[in-house]
Formats: sequence, structure tokens, C-alpha cells
Amino acid sequence: MVEKIRRIPIHRGIRLLKPLLRIEFQNSSPLLLGGYNTESKHDFHGEELRPTSLKGVWRWWFRAVLGAELWRDGINDEDFIENLRIKEGAILGTAEGRALSSRIIVRSFTDKISYGKVFKGPSGDIIFVPHDSRVKIQNLPKIEHLMIGKRRDEISFISDIKGRIELKVFSHGDEEPNYEDLKKVSGSFILSLLLSGLGKGSRRGLGSLDFEVLEDTTGTFLNMKSESINAETLKRVIRRLIPASRSQKLPPIPILSPDHFELLYLKHNDVMKVLQDIQNFTLRTGRNRVLGRDPLRKEHIGWILGLPRSVMVKGHPVPKSRYYLRETSVRRASPLIVSVHKTYASICLFRSRDWPLPLLWKSHRMKEGIKASDDLIRAYDVLSESIKEYLEKCGYEFEEVKV
Repeated sequence: MVEKIRRIPIHRGIRLLKPLLRIEFQNSSPLLLGGYNTESKHDFHGEELRPTSLKGVWRWWFRAVLGAELWRDGINDEDFIENLRIKEGAILGTAEGRALSSRIIVRSFTDKISYGKVFKGPSGDIIFVPHDSRVKIQNLPKIEHLMIGKRRDEISFISDIKGRIELKVFSHGDEEPNYEDLKKVSGSFILSLLLSGLGKGSRRGLGSLDFEVLEDTTGTFLNMKSESINAETLKRVIRRLIPASRSQKLPPIPILSPDHFELLYLKHNDVMKVLQDIQNFTLRTGRNRVLGRDPLRKEHIGWILGLPRSVMVKGHPVPKSRYYLRETSVRRASPLIVSVHKTYASICLFRSRDWPLPLLWKSHRMKEGIKASDDLIRAYDVLSESIKEYLEKCGYEFEEVKV
């Protein structure tokens, strides 16, 4: 058993409360955490499930929960981000302005861990080697993307890991934490495990964790198990955390606003096949093969799957078609977040207006770029319609979770 935490001395006036959450976990899809050299395991020490990996994803979902509350209260755009940082920093800590330490301590304990490798076979197929047995996985785009430019033929990953996660709350003096704050902390952490993964490719289904809640101070999520999650469970969890509000205007960042957040739930019995199918949707060739066309390319809205975004032509070392800005390079994550658990998968679509528009699109036949479609509402609608049609044609039965 390995405890991954930096020891923190308890000073006078600070007392450690009983655990806020205690969770038992096991990964359901390959986990690529990476150390200082970007590998999941290297000669000097093995990288396991570190608190920093958990905190990064959790903070994103905590921000999405807090943002929904601010959006309901009608906070103006110019004050939205600042108010969000203040509320977030008060709980999870901040280095801005008057630095604050996090009120929440995360601990992870590893009981079992197995490593594997992924490499390219003779025909270019991607091959996973967990537990000394070879399982061929063709066309897993995220893994292929991670191998581009690595100057190596294989990547190490965690094939199997089991352990526990604990969240504890620090209070100062006689101060007791606010119950509603604790509910948001617990709920956003649970959501981060239910609807996303950890490490590289976490937005595309890699690093998903199945879990059981063993202890919950708020009593809200006690005894919850991933294996018994259904669409109605997801709906109840989200409704406990976000206010019922209506707003047609797109928010400035991704938040759990009912009008600007879509969630698809689908049952399955093959993790690797679901990973392969959903990741292939992000490729023009994958959409063409299943749909018989590419709705995103037709309307010049391929950028909606994340920036930078380019198309490689076989035999050419550099992108031949791409979306770009004239003066700056920019990164913007995809609004789609996928998790793939052993019994279900989820696909989230966040609608927000934090895109660097207008964009240009240039093909390998063009000397100059042309303006891509910058109608955000239309781009989100086409993306939503396309992935639903794609899933249907792949043979999946899914349910849209109305929150």
C-alpha cells in the first residue's frame, strides 16, 4: 500500500475533521498519467494515482458547478470570472492576490497496480499489452495522436489499478464548514469521476474510474456505485448541485447550466469498442465511414471539436488542411467530454462562447484561407445532432439526460 500525499503539520487553531468522502476505486479504461518524462512508469519510480491528477480534473468540475450558480444570479460578464475565482479560491485555495490554502485535502492509496505498453504493430495497428496478453485495438485515435512525434514506438500505461481516495476538510478554530459548500465539493468530485477520466486522453474516455462511496459526511452520495449508475441517477446527482434556471445567452465558460449542458448516457458491455467508436467520431474519416458524409466539414465547423485542429494528408509530415487565426496560435479544448465505465458511457457537451472567433480554414489546395462558420449556436447544434446520429448508426441505444 502506497500513500501519495505530502505530510502537512497541524498547527494550533486548525483541526482536521473526519473525512468528507472516502471512495474505493478501480480503473475501467487504460490510464496514462505520466511523470516528469510523460511516461506512466519509468526506471526510477512508478507513477500512480496522485492527488494532483485528481485535483486538476476535480477543480474543473467544481468551477462548472459554481459557475452555474453565478449564472443563475445574473452576474455580469465583466464580473463573472472574478467572482468565480473568489468562490473557488475560498474552498480549493488560490495563489492569486492574498494566497489561500485549500480547505480540502486529497489522499490516494494504491492497493494494486499493473502496467502495460501500447505500441504500433507491423501493419501500423495499435496494440495494447496488459497482463502479458496481447489485445489488438485498431484505430484508437487518441493513442495514435499521443505517439506522433514521440520518436519512440511504444508508450507505457496503467492497465489495472485499485485503491482508495479520501477527502478531508480543514477548519480554522471553531469555524465549521458550510453544509452547502461541502455538498458542492462532494458533488463536483463525484461528477468528475462519473463523467470524465484522468490523465492523457481524459476527455476522450481514457482514465475512467469505477468507484463505490464508502463514506460521505453530507450523506448525499453514500453507497453510490458506478456499476449501478443509470440515466436517472445521473439526473438526480446533477439536479442536487445546480440551480434550475433558464438563459438563452451562452455563458462565458463551460458551466453546468441546464440550457447549455447536454448529457448522453449509453449502456454497453465492451469498453474498448466504445472507446474506439467514440474516438473515431472525432476524425473526419470516422464520421464519413459511419454517416456517409461529414456534417462538420460541410459547414466548416470542424473547429468545434477543439483547437488547434488540422487534417494530415498521407505522406506529408505537416498538416495540409487546418483551422487557424491570422495573428495568433490558440488552444481550446473540445466541448465534448467522454467517460467510459464498465457498464455505461457518458458524453457531455458544454455550450459556451469562449472561442477565438472568427477563424479561417485552409485546405492544401488553397493559397489563402477562407472564413470558417462562426455561428456558435449552429456549430453546437450540428455537433449535437451529428454525434447522436453517429451513435445510432453504430448500433448504440442511448438516453439524453434532461437536467
